[in-house]
Amino acid sequence: MLRKIFQHLVSGLVVLSVGLTSCTGTPRWNEAQEKNFLRSCLQHANWASRDKCVPLSDEIRDLVLAGAPQKCVLTAANKIIIAPDTEAEDAARAALALCLES
Repeated sequence: MLRKIFQHLVSGLVVLSVGLTSCTGTPRWNEAQEKNFLRSCLQHANWASRDKCVPLSDEIRDLVLAGAPQKCVLTAANKIIIAPDTEAEDAARAALALCLES
């Protein structure tokens, strides 16, 4: 139970840390946002998932620059990060793909 609460807290912090600097109507993903996301992702993964966090950050950048809403993208990305199993990660990845349609 505590782990689930912690995961939701971390997820919220990632969205908040990146989202606060992204309230403009123009799609952008700057270096500061990328660094914040990577730092949060790696901290949540106990610094062991660089192979997961870096490509995910690249996906986020590409989707945001293509016009996907940052809130949608970051929410889905956070669900990928905290996914407890492959099934949950696949569902989060499907949600990430749908962000471009939002």
